[in-house]
Amino acid sequence: VGVYAILRVFTLIFEVDAFWQQCFMWIAIFTLVVGGLGAVVQGQFRKMLSFLIVCHIGFMIAGLALHTEAGITGAVFYLIHDILVKTNIFLVGGLIYLFAGTFELKKAGGLYAERPIFAIIAFLVMFSLVGIPPLSGFWPKIFLLEAALDKGFYTLLAAIVLASFLTLFMFGKVWAEVFWKTKPEGSPGPLPRRLEIWRSGGGRALIVPIIFLLVFSLYVGFGAENIIKVADRITYELMHPEIYVQKVLNP
Repeated sequence: VGVYAILRVFTLIFEVDAFWQQCFMWIAIFTLVVGGLGAVVQGQFRKMLSFLIVCHIGFMIAGLALHTEAGITGAVFYLIHDILVKTNIFLVGGLIYLFAGTFELKKAGGLYAERPIFAIIAFLVMFSLVGIPPLSGFWPKIFLLEAALDKGFYTLLAAIVLASFLTLFMFGKVWAEVFWKTKPEGSPGPLPRRLEIWRSGGGRALIVPIIFLLVFSLYVGFGAENIIKVADRITYELMHPEIYVQKVLNP
């Protein structure tokens, strides 16, 4: 909502001149780098995701800083992608906690061997957020990188690339610790009462919204041309505020 409000205000009310471009560019760079580094150094999955929210807001602010059609299209596309995938990754985190009994990466492990289907679903959700082609996070980053290159904002381009690699490193770390490695001795294991609900069938409904959101995020990736059409139309109207003004003053 905050990003949407900023996009509206700085296209409809205020003009993004050279001063505001510099302001937004440095805000985006610091947000990308600090959020990404904050996520990487955490040892707890939930805290990692919280820092990742901060980091990925930087991608959308970067689009506003570039203030070209490609940049704004990238920001709008990223907004659609991020709402779907970031929601889903927190739901995945909840199931990891249910099965592992902890958010601590060092205390978790063995989930791929125990629950391979859930592991594959979690893999697709995590790497959609990273932006591995052709998953949904890949396409908006292409727009942002292209716009940054065209504008000559090389520091911002480097920050986008760095934040993407930090996200990849973080989820690689999560996959290795939580899913791939053998469960360590002294691991808390599944939460007994909640696991009993899961086994009885009631808790299995928890995976339904994860699959539901995953299907939509896969559509965003594999049907990217349709999302690009929507993002292009939104961008055109944002970049031409007279359309909105005309509709309001002369309905």
